[in-house]
Amino acid sequence: MVKKKKGKKSFVLKIVVSLILVSIIGGGIWAYDKYKMIYLPNVFLGKNIKEHLYIPSGSTMQDVVHILYENGYIINKSSFEWLAEQKNYKNHVYPGRYVIKSGMSNNKLIDLLRSGEQEPLKLTFNSIRTKEQLAIRIASQIEADSLSIMKLLLDKNFLANKYHMNPENILSLFIPNTYEFYWNTSAEKFLDRMANEYKAFWTEERKAKARQIGLSQSEVTILASIVQAEQSRHNDEKPIIAGLYINRLKKGMRLESDPTLVYAHGDFSINRVLNIH
Repeated sequence: MVKKKKGKKSFVLKIVVSLILVSIIGGGIWAYDKYKMIYLPNVFLGKNIKEHLYIPSGSTMQDVVHILYENGYIINKSSFEWLAEQKNYKNHVYPGRYVIKSGMSNNKLIDLLRSGEQEPLKLTFNSIRTKEQLAIRIASQIEADSLSIMKLLLDKNFLANKYHMNPENILSLFIPNTYEFYWNTSAEKFLDRMANEYKAFWTEERKAKARQIGLSQSEVTILASIVQAEQSRHNDEKPIIAGLYINRLKKGMRLESDPTLVYAHGDFSINRVLNIH
C-alpha cells in the first residue's frame, strides 16, 4: 500500500513538473515571438540605407500600413499592425516626410511615426516667370498641389485681405532662394511663409535703397528676375547688368533685354530674340 501511494505521488509530481516545463517552454516561445515582433529588424530597403516615407494629410493607421507594405518597406505586415495597435498609433498618425532606415525594428519605426519628427526639405525656386510656373514648381516639392496654389494666386479678395497684393503683382512676393519647409505644407501656409520672408527681406534699409533708384519693391523683384534670366551663371556680372538696366529706366529708355521680350511674347522656350519676334 505504501509503495502504491508513493508511485501515485511520483506520477502526479511528474505530471505537475511536465506541465510546468511545458508552460515555461510555451511561455518562452510566446515571449520570443513577441520580442521578434517588437525589437528585431522589419524594415528592408534593398540596396538603400534609407528612404523617405511620405504620409499624406488625413491618413489613417491603415493608410500608413498600406504605404509601408505596398512600397516594400516592411517585411512582416501583421507584426507591424499588432505593435501599432498596442502602441495606440491609430490616435497618433501625423502626416509628413520621414526618414526610415533599413534594419529598423517595428518599435523604432512606430516611435518615429508617433513622434511626428519628420525631416524638413530644401525648397528651391528661381527664374519664375508666371504664376502657373510657380505653382507647378512648388507643387513638385511639397504636398500642396498646383491647383490649390493657383486658386490662391488668382483670388483677388484673399490676396488683398491677407497680403495687400493682387494677382497682377503677387509674384513679387516670392523672393527666389532656397527655403526649409516641411513636406506637408498647405498652399496657404506656403504663401504665409513667403509673406513673412518678404517682410524680413524688405528692411527699412532696403526700402530706402529702392526709393533711391526710383523703384517700388515689386519693380525691384521684377528687375531681379530679369537679371537672373539674363545672367544665371556668373553672379559677379549681375550687379553690372542690373546697373545698366537701372540707368536705362532713369533715362526713360526701354530695357531692350531678351527676357523682357520673351516674357511679353509668352514663349519661354526662346533662347535668343530675333527681329521676327
